[in-house]
Amino acid sequence: MTKCRLGCNSHPKGFREITRQLGSQYGALITLVAFQQTEANNKNSRHSVPSDVLKSQVDRLQWPARSGGHCMLVIGNQGVELSRTGRF
Repeated sequence: MTKCRLGCNSHPKGFREITRQLGSQYGALITLVAFQQTEANNKNSRHSVPSDVLKSQVDRLQWPARSGGHCMLVIGNQGVELSRTGRF
């Protein structure tokens, strides 16, 4: 059992798994939207995150799997669609 982002052991696969199960139980269409940003965006931001904090967050990141929903969008800089999988 892995810990969720809040550090508890009650959610075996984190919050995405809870959403997936709930959607499956109700027959809902699940669309994952992931925002992929560059580090340059952070450096140019008015409220930038220190590099060591950003590295720590990236090291713990659990990138969503395409199998986690019916559809998945990956959005990059300036709202540009980088990837689209599944049927919308």
